[in-house]
Amino acid sequence: MFLGHQTSQNITDIYKILESGYLKSGKKTGIVRMWGWENPSKYIYLMFYDITCGIPHLELDNNLLLENISHLNLGWNGGPSKNSINIDGSKITKKELKEILKKYRNNVKNKNDTYHEILVEEDIDLVKYLRKLTLFKSDKDKKTYYKLLQLMKRKYPNVEIIMYKPKIN
Repeated sequence: MFLGHQTSQNITDIYKILESGYLKSGKKTGIVRMWGWENPSKYIYLMFYDITCGIPHLELDNNLLLENISHLNLGWNGGPSKNSINIDGSKITKKELKEILKKYRNNVKNKNDTYHEILVEEDIDLVKYLRKLTLFKSDKDKKTYYKLLQLMKRKYPNVEIIMYKPKIN
């Protein structure tokens, strides 16, 4: 199970995010891209992924939760609720975080694993936390793909890059 973020599939948007070095909330960027929210949120939405949950664009180090205050919702609330599991990364250990995640996994055994959200209010330092970038292959903008790959070599040399091209039946 790993922490991930879905973002725009537009290669230019992905390039701009990675060039800045930070993943920021819609409220800070003014961009609303996913899930039909009408107003930009002050939270960055993350999810735990595994082989049953699809592929995120950005795979992040789970240790991110140890350094940021976040909320885990077993549902898509769009913000903290009375049922949120609050994680104050500055006050828990890695072992305690693992217990929280284990409790989460036990709570969703009979539910859709994708039915949850992790809300982070602080900007996420991608140089520090990005582990894998998945690009959904398109031949539309080869110049930007090339620029992005050069940026990755320069700024994110240890990040794995996956070129994903879905199979069409």
